[in-house]
Amino acid sequence: MSSLARWCEPRTGRATRTPGVTADGVRARKAVIGDASASLWAAGRHLIDEDERRGWSRGTADQD
Repeated sequence: MSSLARWCEPRTGRATRTPGVTADGVRARKAVIGDASASLWAAGRHLIDEDERRGWSRGTADQD
């Protein structure tokens, strides 16, 4: 489930994590957004960071 979809849906009390997907990986893959719009990428990074802070995504592959 994407960060945006997660923000738009009511929380069910359980985190949904896609195996092998980390916040660091998402940041690396989506960084190209910053080439087109610095402000849009800042907003995207905020969503990714908030996902990680709330425990909805792992920061690195080493985390459970």
